[in-house]
Amino acid sequence: MVTQRASQSFCELLEKGAKDLREEIGRNERNIERLREEIAELKRQPDPDLRAIEALLQMKASLEVKLAVDERSLQSTEDAITENCP
Repeated sequence: MVTQRASQSFCELLEKGAKDLREEIGRNERNIERLREEIAELKRQPDPDLRAIEALLQMKASLEVKLAVDERSLQSTEDAITENCP
């Protein structure tokens, strides 16, 4: 009985982790899109602020790395759920 309860608790933690990762991935995707739009808008200006564009590009690159890491983590978590949870 303890094993079943421990397994259920483990599965609940995995499900919560997967849910949190999906939400974080969604936020990052929205932020990356917002940055793309801001960068495009700045580039359309007659005298674009190159420092601002570079800063936004760096922020976008950082978010893209985090997004990739979160997507791999989500895949691993979903695999663990499939393998271990009813």
